[in-house]
Amino acid sequence: MNVITIDNASDFNAILETEILITHDPARQQDEIYSNMWCIMLSSSYAQKIPRKDIIDFFEYLIKALQAAANQKELCGPITVYGWYDSQAAQLRYNILSGAVQQLPFGCKLHIVDKLDSVVDAFLQQGACGWIPGFNEDLSEKELDKLEEATPENTTLTVFCTYIY
Repeated sequence: MNVITIDNASDFNAILETEILITHDPARQQDEIYSNMWCIMLSSSYAQKIPRKDIIDFFEYLIKALQAAANQKELCGPITVYGWYDSQAAQLRYNILSGAVQQLPFGCKLHIVDKLDSVVDAFLQQGACGWIPGFNEDLSEKELDKLEEATPENTTLTVFCTYIY
């Protein structure tokens, strides 16, 4: 797992320069999950000024770079790219797995989207500023009960997902 705090737009380059593990071996999927996962946070100063477009542009560039690598046979497709906002960690996360993965490795219900907008918006509205539900605020008893009742069975996570062939 790779964790990065972005302080300016050029910090995204560190992500692009990291080697990707693609095995196409179901027995090594956990290795891919661990090696290819990025947990992205923003410094407090950058969180206040980063344009939403910069994050979307980064992910679009990443996907285009992966597609180009697959076209040039540097990466063997299919490849699954997925991203989500982890509200418990206040991080924007993404991962890359070999294969056209239909069952993403989450224990909760998923709402799969084909555009990054809702995932990035949740990150910028909550996580980018360090807001963690139930931690940085005074909650009513009813709101606390709702947080405590959240289980994988009754939680739905919005996940951006695309495939590269």
